[in-house]
Amino acid sequence: MLRIILFYTVLILPSLSCAEQNLDFENHQIKTIIENELVNFAGAYQIKYTPCGSSGCITAEIFDPIGKKTIAYYPDAYIVIDDDERKEFIDKYKKNSNLLIIQGVSSIDLEFKRSYYLFNNNELTLLKEELPLLSNPNK
Repeated sequence: MLRIILFYTVLILPSLSCAEQNLDFENHQIKTIIENELVNFAGAYQIKYTPCGSSGCITAEIFDPIGKKTIAYYPDAYIVIDDDERKEFIDKYKKNSNLLIIQGVSSIDLEFKRSYYLFNNNELTLLKEELPLLSNPNK
């Protein structure tokens, strides 16, 4: 005959005030956001893409997932489909870096370019622009 004996441990914790409970909940939310890799840019933000309606272009925003608000927008929209032809769009960034590199066909001047931006004080500042690139998909 097999006997199963269960031991229960009762842990008594001091009751937390509402403020302490809220702080604990907020810390849990922040930890969940980071663990789920919602933070993918500049250590605290998320790049979120948005199509520009039916015009075949794309843009993006820099979003604060903890504060639940948009901090900045990409400075341009980029054409990804033009006359049923796919255009190159690449943006490069790292989770703990505030450098953003965007390469694509600008919807403003229709030039194929690569732009380097620094994200600082909730703004994107243009550092350098390479225009036109040799592998221009428009030609």
